[in-house]
Amino acid sequence: MEAAIEMNRESANISFGKFELHVDGFTIELQQNKRKITWNEIESINAYKLDLMTFDKICLDIVLENIYITITEEIDNWIEFIEKLQIQFPSIEKEWYSRISLPPFATNFT
Repeated sequence: MEAAIEMNRESANISFGKFELHVDGFTIELQQNKRKITWNEIESINAYKLDLMTFDKICLDIVLENIYITITEEIDNWIEFIEKLQIQFPSIEKEWYSRISLPPFATNFT
């Protein structure tokens, strides 16, 4: 499971229990610091799939004021997280996941 903060090219590994969903957002541990992010802090969300030769990885870049956080499908609560995103941001296309994931082994961005 992983999440990365893209500011000065630093990253953090997320393990069980370090990514938590809340009614008003989520908490994630980045660079050994916990950070709570509320839904209203999110400026945009970029979804894409990486072709890693033997498997694909779905990623979401959560863009805040001066950083972006990359959250991958490997985190605990992934399904719950994307369901909450779609509730909080109704402008997200309902079919975004299938558009990103297909075809297999091709990088896709939306």
